[in-house]
Amino acid sequence: MSDEREGGYKVKGKTQLGIYLPDELVARLRQKAEENRRGISAEIQIALENYLADATPETARNLRAALEREGYSTT
Repeated sequence: MSDEREGGYKVKGKTQLGIYLPDELVARLRQKAEENRRGISAEIQIALENYLADATPETARNLRAALEREGYSTT
């Protein structure tokens, strides 16, 4: 059973969200997930947990710079 919450669906302790990511980023996430023998959802979850655990202004600047070097807009 699920109920709608904040733009997603809650099922057994998790919320499903619909997001749009650049194709190149998805390809990199899929490759990393395959290397780590995980599903893409698990890979994204780990990447976000690692980012949030180290969410300092310097980390944010580094992330923005890396995205911009790859041609992604950060504004």
